[in-house]
Amino acid sequence: MKRLILLFAMIFVVSLHAQDDRIEFDFHGDSLTIWHYQTWQNCGAKYVMDLQIEGSTIYIMENDTSSDWAYCMCYFDLAVTIKTPPASQYSLIIHTTNKFIGDTTFVIDTTLSINQVQLISFSDPECVNMSGDLFDQGGMEIPLCDHYESGCQPLFISTLNASSYNENMHLIWHIDSINCNIKPDWQGFLENDTFQVTVTDTGLQNSCSCPQYLTAAFGPFPSGKYTLHFKDGEYGYPIFIVNEKVTVETDQNELILTWNATDLNCCLEPLWQGWLSNDTFHVAITDTGAPCDCLCPFELSARFGPFQPGTYILDFINSQQEQIEFTIGKTRKGQTLATASSYQSNCYYLISNEPETPLPAEYTLLRSYPNPFNPVTAIEFCLPRQSDIRIDIYNINGAFVENLYNGNIDAGIYTIKWNASRYPSGIYFVKLNSGNLQLTNKLLLLK
Repeated sequence: MKRLILLFAMIFVVSLHAQDDRIEFDFHGDSLTIWHYQTWQNCGAKYVMDLQIEGSTIYIMENDTSSDWAYCMCYFDLAVTIKTPPASQYSLIIHTTNKFIGDTTFVIDTTLSINQVQLISFSDPECVNMSGDLFDQGGMEIPLCDHYESGCQPLFISTLNASSYNENMHLIWHIDSINCNIKPDWQGFLENDTFQVTVTDTGLQNSCSCPQYLTAAFGPFPSGKYTLHFKDGEYGYPIFIVNEKVTVETDQNELILTWNATDLNCCLEPLWQGWLSNDTFHVAITDTGAPCDCLCPFELSARFGPFQPGTYILDFINSQQEQIEFTIGKTRKGQTLATASSYQSNCYYLISNEPETPLPAEYTLLRSYPNPFNPVTAIEFCLPRQSDIRIDIYNINGAFVENLYNGNIDAGIYTIKWNASRYPSGIYFVKLNSGNLQLTNKLLLLK
């Protein structure tokens, strides 16, 4: 015999109310609070939150742990605070349990974007060995190690660019008009933090001139940050850094960045920041220390995380080096998120359901809740006297699907559950038969 649940020996009709769930997020540094406002529930509900993260999806189950049905409905505001998950864009899926009928109801499927990556630790800044600092050495000639002259080019604007590679400096000079047969004689001289470069044309002079670009590589340089002085500042004074080095390594789902920097403020007090934009991780460091009357090299490191598994590009804004690629490996699937705290408001906009008569006056097949449903619904019915009844499910074509109850039962108000997990979506009918009496209600299964 199928199990029936005796609800109440008097009439009880739940007043329905339009549900208006609202989801909001609050970030507080390393914690995240997820708010679920205006959830319409039994006013005796007591919720405990279960959270899971799997890949890029966060699942929240709002479990009603109450022991008794309170015969009234009201709104609740619910909140749960967790440690902020790794930076990424997530799908947030929320379900809630209904203790009264023992089913699970879908609430919402929305998106949650987390961009800020937490700074886990960083090294204390300390000047490294400054022996060999050029300020104590005077000037020195830097040899030319390579050069190149293009042929005549399409017209372009004159520019100057300086960059470093290992211990060398690479200069590129675009000039809008120069001797077609140029044979440059390059010379470079370093004095303090200024690199003086001169070029003399030793080629055959003629009436031909055209746009060209010339390159020259000088080195090796001592480590440092330098200003290029060329053509008396006609093209500005480009800055280049020699032997700056940025390296990255990963430790599980965390990134460790190391920066060998040249000549920063001796009183450096770094403020690190990191944020994610698609697959690019941007890092910036701000010096919050008071300026000193000296510069010196530093080796700085910082650890960021956690990251979602994947391949990322490091964009270190304070460095002139090119972007660096790093990969975070896979982590354990289906992690449980620890709840730091949870909150449940007092119920508001309460609607009570008072009993009206001790027993139902007639046979009634009341509403099913929920309807539409997936996959469980509770079917209520009323019996004015002890009766032999049969409750069956039929599909839209009138074909028999399943028997829910067949037998004798006392007068009262009852509910019986139908689990339709093995049946396809569609319209079904529940029929209650007692003698010559037949009552029918429509059900809608949505999967």
